Amino acid sequence: MKKPVSILLVLLISLFFFNCSKDDVGTNENEVDENEIEAEPFEAVSSATFPGNKGTDVWGFSQDGKEYAVFGNISSEYREFYIIEISDSGSPDLISRTPYAAFDIKLWQNYLYVVDGTHDGSSENSGMIYDIQNPENPVPVGEFPSSHNIFIDDRGYLYLTGRHLKEDDVEIVFGITIYDLNNDPTNPELIWSSDESESHDISVIGERMFDFHGEMGTFIYDVSNPSSPVLLGSAKAGVGYDHNGWTSNDGNYLYITNEFARSQLNITILGGPDIAIWDISDVSNPRQVGEIHDNSSRVHNLYIVDNLAYVSYYSAGLKIFDISAPENPVLIYEYDTDRFLPAQTNDGFNGAFGVYPFTNSGNVYVSDLSSKLFTFKPVGND
Repeated sequence: MKKPVSILLVLLISLFFFNCSKDDVGTNENEVDENEIEAEPFEAVSSATFPGNKGTDVWGFSQDGKEYAVFGNISSEYREFYIIEISDSGSPDLISRTPYAAFDIKLWQNYLYVVDGTHDGSSENSGMIYDIQNPENPVPVGEFPSSHNIFIDDRGYLYLTGRHLKEDDVEIVFGITIYDLNNDPTNPELIWSSDESESHDISVIGERMFDFHGEMGTFIYDVSNPSSPVLLGSAKAGVGYDHNGWTSNDGNYLYITNEFARSQLNITILGGPDIAIWDISDVSNPRQVGEIHDNSSRVHNLYIVDNLAYVSYYSAGLKIFDISAPENPVLIYEYDTDRFLPAQTNDGFNGAFGVYPFTNSGNVYVSDLSSKLFTFKPVGND
């Protein structure tokens, strides 16, 4: 009978200690005070899946108090773009689909400008202009030469990169071309072109144009007169492929993404950091002062709003950095948009492609190459 008594004694002792307060038995070092848990600054509120498997860029606009995302698709069987109304709760509502293989997308007033992204002279599609005064029924109203990427600044100037124009069966390559939309948004007026090798992408912030010129680095121009840009300086780390970028709010720092810092496409890795941080306060002599690198994936596009940098990071998904200390960014949020593709695998061109953080609501749109559109919102924005 000694054995049952021993078991009973152990159970009684166990119950005693289970019912003791933390003050009685001490605090477990692994326990975390709920008040010390830092809340996520953003949350994923919706995702929508579209046909095909080649989603491309995303952009956005507001109209009559409503917010919309525009999402491109270049899948072979679904060459089109979508306009999606995003409700206050972040819920997506597809309101129109238009048969044009939109690779890059920008807006000016109530006009949508789209290009198919080809930049090897093989494109059969001109860039198209759509009147989207009624987002449920985009109406084609004009054309312009197609290109790889486009940008439209706040003053109504359209910038094309990697444009190939055939005249009398002779291919002419312009590194950058600039068009004026002010006189007639449906009929862009060519006002300047460069005969440099093709640029990859353009950002125009204020009166400065940032020409992300691939392996040649980045060139900075004064475009206070867009018909006569003036070269101010250049930034080149010596390696890499300068792909895209944006400046800090004060214009003193430039963040440049390097798409081929890490590549799994069976081509030579060009090297360098994913994101190079440059001090351009002296624009004639930029200095690299920091970097961001993630071994799990390659980087694509980056935009900055206030003190936050929003990055579409291919197979690593969305990453958001606090750049209050511009030379020392802090990762504050990340979300893997393609969870079927593990990190450090053959990511190719997969995962988060586009990011749009310029909404009035604070919502952030992210397009995934698997033809998915995600909406994120700041926590507490209800």
